[in-house]
Amino acid sequence: MLYLKRKICENSFKFDTIPDVDVYKWDPEELPELSPLENRQWYFFGPRYRRYPRTGARLNRATKQGYWKPAGRVRNIVCNSRKVGVKKTLVFYRGRAPRGERTDWEMQEYTLNEKELKGCTNVQDCYALYKLYKNKKRGNVPGIIFQYNKH
Repeated sequence: MLYLKRKICENSFKFDTIPDVDVYKWDPEELPELSPLENRQWYFFGPRYRRYPRTGARLNRATKQGYWKPAGRVRNIVCNSRKVGVKKTLVFYRGRAPRGERTDWEMQEYTLNEKELKGCTNVQDCYALYKLYKNKKRGNVPGIIFQYNKH
């Protein structure tokens, strides 16, 4: 969270191993090429775009080939017994909602609370730190389909 705070508060902050990338303009299999890290997980700084900038808080998480859907609950990030931000887990679905097909790609989105940014000047609104990875636990096994047979 320290790197994210520095990125948001200091417009000149550069951290070579975490590039600036608009993760929602790329499909997940394209993102590792944009990172200097050769690993099984990749980190990016990037903006968060609102679907309806003037009126709503809903975020636009659509890419060229699919969309990122929130999964699980939002988790608070606590430092020195105070809430400093939140972490959301997102799963990539290929296709268009609501009929997209779930993939193994997952991403965690880290954002800071407004209270944490009050002392900053020149704050870049709606900026986040993203951690991208492929969930190997899920595997490529399709879900079980239950059939009801009438006798």
